[in-house]
Amino acid sequence: MRSLLAVALVLALAVPAFADKPHKWTEREEQAIALIKRAVHLYDLGKYDEAIALLEQSYEIVEFPEALHSLGQVYRKKGDLPKALDFYRAFLRRAPADAALRADVEFFVQEIEKDLAVRAAIAARPPPGPVAPDPADPTSLPA
Repeated sequence: MRSLLAVALVLALAVPAFADKPHKWTEREEQAIALIKRAVHLYDLGKYDEAIALLEQSYEIVEFPEALHSLGQVYRKKGDLPKALDFYRAFLRRAPADAALRADVEFFVQEIEKDLAVRAAIAARPPPGPVAPDPADPTSLPA
């Protein structure tokens, strides 16, 4: 099964700019698409940092919102939830309201926000104090 990154690529490329005539990609768009395809390959191999670098290069060439989605996916897979959240939010700002990936990204944003809130609450708890000896357990009493 292809990664979600591949799905993002397919969606980015499947809708031509003009529905009634074939879309001719510019040289810059073709360059960005080639970088995204290579990033998908690296993502599938677990080479996340390399995939990130190519996706960032792609986005610098052509601002495909789907590249932002893909960056969110890679960072989520790496476990860097704050970074993933940043890219998902950027996707929501840049993608059209009817973007096919919008519902998925909104779900990821909600899940990551919940996860980060739980982590923050756990981190904010004071550390546990020393455990008092249990008089019923003679092994817990000081010698």
